[in-house]
This record gives sequence, C-alpha cells and structure tokens, in this order.
Amino acid sequence: MSVAKIFLEIPYEERELAKKNKCRWCPDSKKWYCVDSKNPLVAKYQLKYYDIPFELKDEAKRVGAKWDAINKSWYSYQENSGLSAILGD
Repeated sequence: MSVAKIFLEIPYEERELAKKNKCRWCPDSKKWYCVDSKNPLVAKYQLKYYDIPFELKDEAKRVGAKWDAINKSWYSYQENSGLSAILGD
C-alpha cells in the first residue's frame, strides 16, 4: 500500500528544518514532501491551487503566486493573505 505524499514548497534555506521535521526530498518533482498531515510544516508550506483570472495574473505574481505549467494553474502556500485579498476570499 502506497502512502500519499504531501508536497511542500520549502525554501532551500530551510532544508535543515525540513529534515528535522521528517520531510524527504523528491528528486522527480524537486520538492519536499511528508506523509503526516499533522506535520507542523504542512500548514505553512503546503501548496494550494487557485483559480486566478488571466487579468489578475500580474497581481497574483506580485503577492507570491507561481504558475504550475504541468497543471496549468496558479499556486502558492496555503496561507497567502495577499491572494485571498485579490480574489475577495
């Protein structure tokens, strides 16, 4: 049985923190992941995908959103108040 990986967008500078919190590096996706949803890094670094209209793409970039070319969608950390403000959430 395979365990679901929770992918995280952890900055390079915080790689030691990721290791201490039992996260692993996935060489295929080039992202950190963990398998425990209660890991304290999940709330801070889990990716959340957003439906951002084309006309708001520049504002989304300005507040830290990134484009996922494979999934054709915008994403950011789960807690991104700038995106919430742009989208009126």
